[in-house]
Amino acid sequence: MKRVTKADVTAILPLFQSEADNYLATGKRRIEREEILAWIEAEEKAAFVLYERGKAAAYGEIWLDETEGTLEFAHLLVAVEFRSMGFGQMLLEGLFVEAKKYPYDEIFFAGFAGESNGA
Repeated sequence: MKRVTKADVTAILPLFQSEADNYLATGKRRIEREEILAWIEAEEKAAFVLYERGKAAAYGEIWLDETEGTLEFAHLLVAVEFRSMGFGQMLLEGLFVEAKKYPYDEIFFAGFAGESNGA
């Protein structure tokens, strides 16, 4: 897992092509290149990517909330071709390692649950 830079954005962009996945990860259906650039440049966010065979396999961010003294894991995505292969687990394990570098006691997962189906 590596910290995302501007040079990674082209490789990461395919992860954000599914409107359904985008909506569950971000609450928005469309994600543009400029938005990803803004995320990786934000001081309160740290973006990470896992590569496999030269492709972005998984992406996630750590958001810092200094007011609340917490961390959030957000915008967690695994490329369709890499699902059910352990990349989500590797991403989370890597994010937990990174989170230990910050002086916060709590970690939250940011996501969008969508509509309830009554289940």
